[in-house]
Amino acid sequence: MVSTPGELVVVLPPLDRLDPLEHARVRASTARAVDEVLGPSRPFRIVSAPTLTSLGDVVEQAARSADIVCVLGPEARSSLEAALLLYPRTVGCALPSPTDGGAVLGADLDLEELGRLLGRAARAAAGTKEVLILSGGDAMHGVAWLAGVGAGASGGPVRILGSADDLREELERAGGSVVEDPDVGARSVRSEVGVVVLDASPGSAELALELLVRGVLLIAPRAFVADAPDTAALVLRWRVRWDLPLTGLLRRAVAAAEGTAPSASAGPGASDAVFALEEGPAHVSGDVDPVR
Repeated sequence: MVSTPGELVVVLPPLDRLDPLEHARVRASTARAVDEVLGPSRPFRIVSAPTLTSLGDVVEQAARSADIVCVLGPEARSSLEAALLLYPRTVGCALPSPTDGGAVLGADLDLEELGRLLGRAARAAAGTKEVLILSGGDAMHGVAWLAGVGAGASGGPVRILGSADDLREELERAGGSVVEDPDVGARSVRSEVGVVVLDASPGSAELALELLVRGVLLIAPRAFVADAPDTAALVLRWRVRWDLPLTGLLRRAVAAAEGTAPSASAGPGASDAVFALEEGPAHVSGDVDPVR
């Protein structure tokens, strides 16, 4: 008698640690990866913890009932490792995460390098002016991304703000007059702030639109500015195609659960652009490769 494959559960980042637009994009990427990997016989769920404090409980509940649990976000691996101590027969995987360790399969992404690309673009567009970085607790990109942005933007003043409201207040303190630019038909802000770089933390999507309306030079996740391709203040928009590494990771996890070898297509190919960067009208040429 052939046994029915057990459930696969993917735990998304907590709802309070990503802007809703980015959370929806991560969910859609996850659904594409699951559809790519699973056959019709294996049940699956995609779940989210409402808050960071409830993440451990959600991961433990998944590990109790599922054959495979995969967690998204660099902070989630510790919760998964704790759950696997209680339910060692469950196969665990984490993204982004250092490569395999202990009971957890991992797939690492160089989010620090992504940050460096954004930081270099910010510095090129800002010149000698200040680069402001929003670091509001983004659950997917984490401290590696932040470190990379700071390093890439070095060579001029850099400041990190901990929330969208903090960044708004800082822009108000920085002052600056709004002027009309007849050459491009757009408004711009003259101040000591050169460029703002946004993470995907809660409130950042609304902030992105506010900044573009004000003419503040901006680097932001693509989900936040997808409908503003011709805005003169846009320097760069970026995204991580999470479905590419997740597809390979899920294939490896399924193979581990079934006791088989993973398929040859267990990860993204060399030509797949996991990091996608799209130049805006305010981009300064030569500082970043648009697609990596």
